[in-house]
Amino acid sequence: MGTGQTLLVLGAVVLLSTVALTINRSLLNNDQVSVQMNVGLAATSVCRSVLEDKARMDFDSLAVGTTVIQTATPIGTFPCTLKVAYVQDTAPDNAVAGPTSYKKVSAIVTSPYLDYNVQLHTVVADY
Repeated sequence: MGTGQTLLVLGAVVLLSTVALTINRSLLNNDQVSVQMNVGLAATSVCRSVLEDKARMDFDSLAVGTTVIQTATPIGTFPCTLKVAYVQDTAPDNAVAGPTSYKKVSAIVTSPYLDYNVQLHTVVADY
């Protein structure tokens, strides 16, 4: 085998290695996106479920403060931070100190598999 053939074989090996690494990187990225989508959907479902359960409760039974609820799903266990605070009807994003006729319920779900937190909010009134 001459020098020319050795260089051709070496070039082919480098080209094949580059193609193989590119395909592996692409497959890994696709898997990561798929896992994040599935975990994101499960986290959103958990967050919505917890928020709906708390929003159905009587106004007086919703304790103001922060609690953490561990919710298990087939994908895994998600910690859901539930925050309840009094708010004004004119500014529901700002918590106030005293009792009002409105409470803002926020559910925040985190996961090590997500780059973001899933947050849902609702306002419950004393009617």
